[in-house]
Amino acid sequence: MHRKPEIVDASIVTLGTFAPSMFTPDWLEENELIGSEDCAAIKESSTLVISQSLTVLESESFRLEILANRLAITSKDVVTPALRDLIAGLLFLVPKSPVSAVGINCSGHYKLERTDDYHKIGDIFAPKDIWNKVFTERPSSAGLLDLTIGIFPFGREDTPTTGDVKKVSLQPSTKVTPNGVFLNLNNHRVIVREKKKSTGEAELAAQLIQKEWQSTMDESWDVFDKLISAALMTR
Repeated sequence: MHRKPEIVDASIVTLGTFAPSMFTPDWLEENELIGSEDCAAIKESSTLVISQSLTVLESESFRLEILANRLAITSKDVVTPALRDLIAGLLFLVPKSPVSAVGINCSGHYKLERTDDYHKIGDIFAPKDIWNKVFTERPSSAGLLDLTIGIFPFGREDTPTTGDVKKVSLQPSTKVTPNGVFLNLNNHRVIVREKKKSTGEAELAAQLIQKEWQSTMDESWDVFDKLISAALMTR
């Protein structure tokens, strides 16, 4: 049984070339990506922006932001596969759009029962001895604010064969206090289109999102639980 986070967030980011002004609430509804209620809510939202350089569409459950080089969707409520379906649907509608990479992000805010456990996690992943030796003035203390580790699909001595990487980040939680930790897993995948195939990059990105969304979610919960458990069991 995995440790249960207090708050769960998810997002999907696509890097490429887009025309922000085409992504309107009516266009989404016409293409059956959102319903009429969501369409009306987005139109009435105070955050609505539609322009040549930036479009922001926000409903009760998601925030969609489109720039000329970036398309991102972020959860606002319960994380469900609807987030995956919406951005994949958008990309299928513009299958030939240039897309260079996709990032699937899953994050959790965890509450630690004891303050000692909270500090122990920071001390295990970012030992303080070296910092205390460098900064010797008193009073002072070192504390972990942001740690990111890259997990690469090749050995340290190997020649890199891909830009794919999984990044795991650890920070103090800003949403769960006191004694809250924030963990995020970013599954960054580079999109490479085979020259002899007609499938466009945006379509490849949509297929990848559909294929790897759930496995990224499942892996995230497993990784987060193992990291917290391993830190707390360390003497």
